[in-house]
Order: sequence, then structure tokens, then C-alpha cells
Amino acid sequence: MLMEGSSLGRLAEDQAFPTEEALEEVFVGMFRDTPGMALVACSAQNIDRVVTVYRAAKRTGRT
Repeated sequence: MLMEGSSLGRLAEDQAFPTEEALEEVFVGMFRDTPGMALVACSAQNIDRVVTVYRAAKRTGRT
């Protein structure tokens, strides 16, 4: 069973998952570079990610 927060592997000790702040910058770049509708699929249970997408959308004038 996979649940929110599950990981299918381990990172090396010198690696880390990106922060929500770093991901927001990625989303901002993608939203600015994408003509037309930009879609994001993520779990509604991951409130941090939903907020990150919302903040990126707001920064780029997207709905």
C-alpha cells in the first residue's frame, strides 16, 4: 500500500528532496513558460503542495 509520504527508495546521504520553496520556483518557471492552460496533478491531502501550487499560480497571474 502506498500512502501520502511514501517513498519507493532511499536517497543517498548527500542528497535531499527539494523544499516547497524550491518547488514553487520550478512551478513559477513552468507557469510562465507554458502558453495556455497549465495543469498540476497532486494529492489534495498534501496541503503543503497545494499551497505551493497556489502561491506559484498567484505569482504568475494564473487561476
